[in-house]
Formats: sequence, C-alpha cells, structure tokens
Amino acid sequence: MRDLREILNPKSVELIGNSEVKEEVGIGKPEVFHSVQRNLGMFSGEVYITDLSKDEVVGGELQVYVLPKEELVEAMERGVSSGCEGVIVLSSAKGYEEEVLEIVSKEGVRLLGPNSVMGVINTENKLNTTFPEEISPKPGSISVVSQSGGVGATLLERILSRDLGISKFIWLGNKLDIDEVDALEYLGEDASTREIGVYLEDTKRGRELMQVVEDLAREKRVFFLIGGSSEAGARAAQTHTSALAGNYKIFRSAIEQSQGIVLDTLDELFDVLYVSQMCPIPRRKEVDIVTNVGGPGILASDLLNSLGVPLSRDRENPRDLIADADYKRYLNEIRGDVLTLVIVGFESTTFSQKDLDNLIDCLRGKPVVLLLLGNFESRRDVIYFQSMTRACLGIRNFLRWFLAKNSGNS
Repeated sequence: MRDLREILNPKSVELIGNSEVKEEVGIGKPEVFHSVQRNLGMFSGEVYITDLSKDEVVGGELQVYVLPKEELVEAMERGVSSGCEGVIVLSSAKGYEEEVLEIVSKEGVRLLGPNSVMGVINTENKLNTTFPEEISPKPGSISVVSQSGGVGATLLERILSRDLGISKFIWLGNKLDIDEVDALEYLGEDASTREIGVYLEDTKRGRELMQVVEDLAREKRVFFLIGGSSEAGARAAQTHTSALAGNYKIFRSAIEQSQGIVLDTLDELFDVLYVSQMCPIPRRKEVDIVTNVGGPGILASDLLNSLGVPLSRDRENPRDLIADADYKRYLNEIRGDVLTLVIVGFESTTFSQKDLDNLIDCLRGKPVVLLLLGNFESRRDVIYFQSMTRACLGIRNFLRWFLAKNSGNS
C-alpha cells in the first residue's frame, strides 16, 4: 500500500505561496494563500508560513503549495529537495504536470494534486488545508474522497450545516500520484472512519479499486457518486480534471459488484451519509410509516414501494394517527427495532412545536427518520427532511448498504 501518512499525519506543515503575485483568478491568488494560513492555525503540529516574496523555504514535513502554475515548478524544485515527505498542490499545474511529477518522483515524495483545490482535513490532528473561512469541523465518522474540489466543498458545507462529525476529507484533484485507491486503502485502516463518500470521474486502476472497495465494504459503508454518466457529462469531466472517463455503465457495475453503493445525485450522497451517521442499525429490514396526515402517508408508501423498500406486514402501514394526534400517540406507535418514517403534517392545536420538541427528545437511540411537511423548526439531534423524495431515498440507500452487508449483494 502506498501510504498517505505523510499527507494526513505530518508532524509539521509548511504553506508556500506568494503574497505579491498578480493572479486574479484561480487557487494561486494571494487571498487563497492567506485563507489557508488561517485554517492551518488550528493544526496540532508545527506550522511554517513561507511567503516567497520575502522568505526562503523552511522544509516542513508536509508542503502545501498555493502558487500560479508559472511559479510552481521553480518553487517545488527548491522546496521538495529541502527534506519534505509529502506535497499538496492546491493550484493548477496545467502544462507543467510532467515537471511536477518528475520533481516528486526524484525525491521519493508523495503528491496530492495538482488542482487539489482544498487539499485535506484530518480532525484528529486538526490539519485543515482548505481556504473557506471559519471551517472548524467536529470529529466524527464520515470521510470523503472527491476528485472534484466543488463536489467535495459542497458535501463539506452540508455536513457542517447539519453538525455532523468528520474524520477525513481528501480532495484528489488531477491524481498525478495519489489516487482513489491510495485514499481508500488509507481510510480502510482508519479506525475513526465508518462512512465513506466518494466522488469520481474516472479511474486508471479499476481492478485495484474493485478489490479495495470489496475489502472496505466488509466493515465500512462505502457510497459512490460517479460523474460523466452522459456523453455531455463525460466531455465535461475530461475538461474539468483531465479525466479520461471510461464506460459509465461498466464503471458503475464494477463498483456495485464489489459491494459499493452507487448513487445518482449529490443530494443522495449527502443524505445517505447523514442517515448512516445518525441512524442506529435496525434489527429488521422492513420500514414502518407513522403519520398524522393520511394522504402524505399513502404517497410515502407508494414511493418507498417503487424504490423497492418493503413496509412491515405485521401491522397496518402506513399507520395513520389522524390530525388530532399529539406526540404521545406517535411514541406509542414507534417500534425501536424497525426503521420508522415519522411524518408530521402541520402545526395545530393538538400538535405544536412543543409536541415536536417532546417527540424528538424521546427519539434518541431509535432508528427514526423525521419528515416535516409543516412549518416547524427542527434540531440537529434528529434525522429530518422536508422533502418526501429525499427522505425516502435516504432510507432506501441506507437500507441498500444494510441489505448488502447481510445478503452479500447490493
């Protein structure tokens, strides 16, 4: 296994940029350099800031480059030979890729990028090479590997908005050296990672990827989103990260044969990570629906049925409590061993915001997904959706992992 410890577990980090460059667009701008500097201030090890307009390279164990591509090669020739063990290139190296790869290969140094855009996050040592301001994720079980800076950043923003816990984030960029196989092998050995979300546009190591996914799926929950499913998307992927995308159907089939769960949208990828982190494992593979509004209960049962999700057959489903139900009536119908979709229709004299708060207080530790159709304020300590489609897909995709683990197929 080609190790990523040099990238994610360094003892020291050196940020290398230039505050006087005239770059107006792209990651090489001075503003990005200063933003990464702020986020690196939380790192538990030593941090060195090298502004090439006035400083010489120090030689940190991990070097992070934020420079225009025209200045990158010269800076790396000086920096990599100073004794570093890992390199992250956040900015583009278009037209200079061969020189960049030659520099790190000569010194035997691992490279993440170029065009990584955001680099990495490791909440265990508070390593954070991203540039959005005030990013301070809490530790948790979700790890993400993304070939796209934008897709990874969107997932990060959504994870933070729901106060979910992060273990690692790895933005691959153009994958001159470190790729998805390396990243997933590392996460397979990472005790704090339980759920893994992966966004890819191509792979050059198909057989190795299939093997590592199969190995991971025995113990961890691995969810994929693959870009380039259409002809237009494949062309865009090639332009975006220089990806030479193969046949999407073959790519998807290979991942699914290896027990990876392949999803269709970015919403689905986030939602299944969300449900997977917060939902206890149910003992049964069926789903209950408990609702105080009959019509939406029927629609939810139709949607779950169309998605291949079985409803429990040992009771009436959906369970319609009618409009005057209070939170206690809901609690009487929620079974702790069955994943339950709880639908709350609208605020009324019999079911108020206080009832919802009381209900949520009693749901801790139970496999429940809450669907709020009315104008309620929810909380971060419960799984909740305001879209029936997203709630049902989140349940379906979570159960796909559960069923695959217990039946040997997805």
